[in-house]
Amino acid sequence: MKKVGYQIAGMELARFSLPVMEMNVDLQGKPLSVNTRVNFAFGETANVLRCKLSVDLVQSRAPLLQTELLMFFKIKDESIDELKQGDSVVVPRSALCQFASFCYGALRGIMYVKTMNTPIEKVCLPPMDMKNLITEDIAFPLHHDE
Repeated sequence: MKKVGYQIAGMELARFSLPVMEMNVDLQGKPLSVNTRVNFAFGETANVLRCKLSVDLVQSRAPLLQTELLMFFKIKDESIDELKQGDSVVVPRSALCQFASFCYGALRGIMYVKTMNTPIEKVCLPPMDMKNLITEDIAFPLHHDE
C-alpha cells in the first residue's frame, strides 16, 4: 500500500442551507434520511486534491439541511512521484477514505455548531465508514502542455 504524504491546505463551507427554519419538524415521528455524496478533483499545478462532501438531511422528501464542505489537501511532491502511473496520478482508496473522513468529521462539528437553537439542534450525523462510499482508487489524468 502506498503512503501519501500531505497536509491540509484549506477548508471552505461552500453551502449551508437550513430550509427547516420555516418548517414544523417532528423528530420523533417520521424518520430522517441522510444523503451523503463525496467527490474528488486534483489540481496538478499545485498538487492539491479537493474533497467535496455533500450531506442533506431529508424528512418526508422535504430538505431540512443541505450542506457542502470542501477540503483541500496539498500532496507532497515525493508522494506525487510515487502515485504517477503513465499519464495519471492514481490516488489509493485508503487515502481517499482518510481525506473524506477528515472532511466528514469537520462537517459533523460544523453542523453541531451551526444548528444550535434550530429545530434540528439535537440531530447528529452518524459516524460513517467512507469505505461504503469510496470503492476504488481514482486516477486523475495529467494534462501536458504541448
